[in-house]
Amino acid sequence: MEKPIPAFYCCYLLRSQPNPGHHYVGSTPNPPRRLKQHRGKTKGGAKRTTSDKLSDDRPWEMASIIHGFPSKIAALQFEWAWQNTGKTRHNTEKDHDKGKKKRKHTSRNIIQTLSDLHLLLRSHSFGRWPLHLRFYQEDVHKEWQKTCEKARTSLREGISVTFRPPEPASTEQEAKESSAQVQELQQIDLSYNFAKPLLAKSLAAFVGEQTQHTCTKCNKEISPSKNVAVLCPADSCSGVWHIDCLAQEFLDEDKTSTALLPIKGACPECGASLDWIKLMQDVTLRARGQKDVLTLFRQRRAKKGEIKAEASDPLTFALQSIKASNPAAAVLSEEATVKAATNGDNPQDVGSETESELDDECIYRIDEDDDSASLTSDHTNDHDSKYTSRSKQATLEPVIEDSEWSSAELLE
Repeated sequence: MEKPIPAFYCCYLLRSQPNPGHHYVGSTPNPPRRLKQHRGKTKGGAKRTTSDKLSDDRPWEMASIIHGFPSKIAALQFEWAWQNTGKTRHNTEKDHDKGKKKRKHTSRNIIQTLSDLHLLLRSHSFGRWPLHLRFYQEDVHKEWQKTCEKARTSLREGISVTFRPPEPASTEQEAKESSAQVQELQQIDLSYNFAKPLLAKSLAAFVGEQTQHTCTKCNKEISPSKNVAVLCPADSCSGVWHIDCLAQEFLDEDKTSTALLPIKGACPECGASLDWIKLMQDVTLRARGQKDVLTLFRQRRAKKGEIKAEASDPLTFALQSIKASNPAAAVLSEEATVKAATNGDNPQDVGSETESELDDECIYRIDEDDDSASLTSDHTNDHDSKYTSRSKQATLEPVIEDSEWSSAELLE
């Protein structure tokens, strides 16, 4: 089933507090929930770090996260490449590969893990992804800075790196349970709230209004039913384009690039800086994120005597049109709202992922272009043999929410 570009999905580096040399690489759409799972506070998944054999390593702490992936598949590919940098096709530096082969059967220390991360971030495969790297532990951040100084190539512009020192525990109980970092991670916006202003404008323009639109670049008519269109998020800007017209405009600005898709560009009308990923999130939400749209713009019931919004309002008309044409999405949106209210969450704080309790077992589609394919074909040991047998069950996408590869080693 096709889904919109996720609101948030990250890969993360986890570290043991009692044994700082022990660390773990994973991925998740919900870091605070995942950290609680790793610590054994919440059921579901994270079996590797919650087993009795590793009880001396608890509690675990989040050392860093990297987010901004254009899809869940992309995040999982990056996770596997980070865990297996010496094997992945995304590693094109041959001399680094040789070094990896020498320590093929040994565990990596955190310095090597950070070096592998730096290598992947500067590789061609991930070079144009709008990624953001956050560090939560000062010593890990300092090691990262040393890694950057030693690296032969600098990271490209556009990858942001930030450091957020952990908040001190306010009580002895909080310090004992190490819950301060969970609260820190809960400040991350995991929802589509950031996309709401642009989405409201585009829904009103392409779904709610019955007016004609003309591409600002090619001056040809835009038909929402036939053409994929984007517009400028600025309220005062009337710029609207065919998606390929604006993409070409942005690529023309970058004279040195031979890429097919842009990263960002200036609005041809008002000059505002536009991030391509945000424009595409808006497009995918309109095209295949009806449930998320209805949940994000869920209209509360009018109080007695209160005047309801008229259907003639473009946004209201757009939402009613979505409900009428997608009754299943309306039902799913209502169920998500009820579930969020039951859990004490804000009904609008939702992403595109329906979360479930997970374990180490995951089934991957067979795809020669996917790193996961090499997991089933390149390894024949007993540990990976279950993937070979399970790979025969071809699926369209990973049956996972939080990834925890069974082949992933606990890094020391």
